[in-house]
Amino acid sequence: MDHIKYFEKTLKEVCRKTRTRMPAIAKDNRLGKNYVASVFSGVSIKTGKITYFMRYNKNLINKMSKANILHVICHEIGHVRTTTFECEHKRNKIEEEYKAERFALRTIKKHFPKQYPHAIQYLKSFLDDYDRDETYKKMAIRVITEMEPK
Repeated sequence: MDHIKYFEKTLKEVCRKTRTRMPAIAKDNRLGKNYVASVFSGVSIKTGKITYFMRYNKNLINKMSKANILHVICHEIGHVRTTTFECEHKRNKIEEEYKAERFALRTIKKHFPKQYPHAIQYLKSFLDDYDRDETYKKMAIRVITEMEPK
């Protein structure tokens, strides 16, 4: 199975297991180099209900391992589940990322336990990424400290 089909199949599986409404998905290779996927919300003009959308960078998905794809999906669904979108202040943005990351690791640990060590390693890899700011790295360290198996 190619990575794009894996991404779409796994997104459906994660939504089912976490009882999350499936977002509309779209390929979008315009996302920045650090953005594999992004989730956002909008209100339907017809129904007035909130709709979730997920866009992903096909080129980056094809370069990732399946374990890392799972982590990205769980993280983005974490934004939906913790209702975290578009924060104006950097401090709030980091807290929102923290909530999404904790959701991702808990979901992987519960529903995909064999992938849990890979998810911790993937998060640790952010610490070596020079393009990430220090505040984001501190958030990653906080989550790793709380969630890493002892």
